Amino acid sequence: MKVCIFIKGMNEAFNKQTVSSYASRLKNEIEENSLGTGIKYVIKQENLLYESEENSRTNCVSIVSQREGKEDVLYKFYEFEYTSILRENYNGKSVFIKSLLLAVVIARKLPLVFMRLFKRSGTGYFMLRMRLQAMYAIVILGILGLSGFLLLPSVVAYIVELMKVVSLNEVFKNDPRLLQLTQLLKLLSHVILALSALLIALVPASKDFITSLGTEFVCVHNYLESGDQKQAVFGQLDKLVDYIYEKEGGDAQLQFHAYSFGCIIALDFLFPYASTPALRLVAITEALVTIGCPYEFISTYYANYFDERDSSLAKKLEWYNVFSKSDALSSNFRRDARYAKAEYSFGNNGNIPVPINLYYEITPRKKFYLVDFVLLYFLRAHSFYWDGTPASSSCERLIYLAQRTNTHAAQL
Repeated sequence: MKVCIFIKGMNEAFNKQTVSSYASRLKNEIEENSLGTGIKYVIKQENLLYESEENSRTNCVSIVSQREGKEDVLYKFYEFEYTSILRENYNGKSVFIKSLLLAVVIARKLPLVFMRLFKRSGTGYFMLRMRLQAMYAIVILGILGLSGFLLLPSVVAYIVELMKVVSLNEVFKNDPRLLQLTQLLKLLSHVILALSALLIALVPASKDFITSLGTEFVCVHNYLESGDQKQAVFGQLDKLVDYIYEKEGGDAQLQFHAYSFGCIIALDFLFPYASTPALRLVAITEALVTIGCPYEFISTYYANYFDERDSSLAKKLEWYNVFSKSDALSSNFRRDARYAKAEYSFGNNGNIPVPINLYYEITPRKKFYLVDFVLLYFLRAHSFYWDGTPASSSCERLIYLAQRTNTHAAQL
């Protein structure tokens, strides 16, 4: 039996993924790629409390084979929920505060984003197209932040004028510069709102998508830049690993399956900075699966983030990396865009293993056009590894077949 910890992405801007849907798709792949007969594969679920605190709960999903009245557990997935921890300092804030925080983050990152157009980082985006797409998305997020932030002066002015209590001219009659500044802010806020409305008209459902992306961007930035909530996240993950070790035994074969930013959580946990992983983790961990890993994006705009990592798990860990050329956030760990073997690992520790690349694409498109750029196709493609139904085809076939053969022959 393989025991797995499933770490999803931030889950708002892209398709919401659950451990149940992930395990159900893997169950389908086992059925469709099994040559045996008379075997039935079923899903069994339970909700477990792995620590005394109520927030230490996990959905546990098992893939069970049934034949002639006998049952055999093939996979057991434990879901690790970290998004609520990262959002803890962000939830409950007003739209104005959220917009202000987003605008501040974008203002700090924008100079680097422009610089990267002309000077790429050593292991970041090697394709100019991806750096342009990243800049475009970040600028849109900046507009979103400003649209909320600049609403305040126009709202105040509107209420005052609507109530006809006093006009702005009367308020600032002794300081015309403040009157001009207020009017300028009103004009700027109208321009920002117009641009936001145009974007919503051009991109279907872009309002919810970009708002969610903005929330996630701030949480992720704080995690990467200052380690915000990192210790809390790893503390919970340590508790889950301890629970699995006690329940499944010291001979358990533990795997980490991660998607999107969940890949960064997994990499940080397995290869920590200025620390070492727990002995129990080292004893039972055998594999890592990353899907849409945003390594190149982070190493482009957060230089040296992956340096100086511990490599205690390097010799025993098998790493499978699923990527897509269409996905601006995925990484192929190469210096080109070819669908080929990974050329390097991450950070400056040469002992960390190079991943086994598994290329997944749903369309054979060879050319991409300006409309794809404008409509954020390369960001939306981050959710193309599966769709919303457990019965759908997905990248999990590549993962299952690669692990079943347990050789590097599955590598491109």
